[in-house]
Formats: sequence, structure tokens, C-alpha cells
Amino acid sequence: MAKAQARKPISKGLRYGIFERDSFTCQYCGAKAPDVKLTVDHIIPVSANGDNDHSNLVTCCKDCNAGKGSKISLRTVTNNDLAGRLAEYGQRRELLEDLTRVEKAARRAAAKRLAPLLKLWEACCHTKPSLSLANLIEGFLSALGAAKVEEAVGVAGRWGRNLTGSDWSIVCKTAGYFAGVCKRMIAELEAKA
Repeated sequence: MAKAQARKPISKGLRYGIFERDSFTCQYCGAKAPDVKLTVDHIIPVSANGDNDHSNLVTCCKDCNAGKGSKISLRTVTNNDLAGRLAEYGQRRELLEDLTRVEKAARRAAAKRLAPLLKLWEACCHTKPSLSLANLIEGFLSALGAAKVEEAVGVAGRWGRNLTGSDWSIVCKTAGYFAGVCKRMIAELEAKA
């Protein structure tokens, strides 16, 4: 008989991965956490040269693990269980990929709508818009539409021409004025509704 190999510890990450794969359910009796304390069991025991490969590990409750001892387990996750889980993971992955595509398309569309307004800001206010200003403009674009935001940028640009001070001070004051103009436009639209 071959000499049993030394027991290697199961990492916390692998242990959690096995629990998650098995839906935090004992694969021998079906008990679930938190009703029972779960452990990770070797299907082929370490004493029979079983290793820590995920295919040789299974979630089980403490009682089942103690009852099984160092015997080779004959009852483990069935291929149907694994196939079902793989199909579910595949569906989740497809959904996530679809959501990612939709989100990227939405970002591209928003960037396309936002680009002319950022150029208009630069022309009217003689400053390159910061990321926070671009986000502010994008927020008002969603609420007001391009025509109203263009109007607000023009009003803020004309107002900002009369300001004196540092470039940063002028940008901040002009952005604040722009936000005020947009908020007033939103209030007018709400009053009409």
C-alpha cells in the first residue's frame, strides 16, 4: 500500500470557493448554513492519497464529515447538479456581458451628446472644462436636453466674461452660475408641468 501523503492546508480562498460552488450546502445530507457548521471534505481522503484539488473537495457538515471519517465518499455532487450550476453561471455571465455592452453603448452615446457642449463651454468660457464640470453638464443634459443646456452655457459664458481674478476662480464662479441657470430652467419646466 502506498504511503499516505502529508496533509496540506486548504487555503481560505479555496475553502470559500468550495462553499460557494456547493451553495453552502452539505453535499451528503443537504443541510445548509447557518443551521449547521460546514467544513470542506476530501472525497478521496488524504490518507488514500487524495489531494486539495477542487474536484476532490466537497462541502459537508461537521457531523457528516465526522461520520465519513477516512472512507472514500461514494455520494458526492452529481453531474446533473454540476451541469445545472454551470448552465446557471453561463446565463449569469451572458447577462453580465449584455449589461456591460448596454452600459458601454450608453457611455458612448452620452459622450457623443456631451462633446459639442464641452466644445461650446470652451469657446464661450475660454477654459477647458474639468471632469467635474463635464459631469455637471452631463447631469443637466439628462434633465434639460441639449438645446436648454446650450442656452445655459451661452448665458454663463457671457456672464463670466465680466469676471476678474484667477482662472480657477473664474471657472468656479462661471460653473456655479451655469448650475444656477440650469436649476432655474428645471424649476420653470416643473412649474409648467
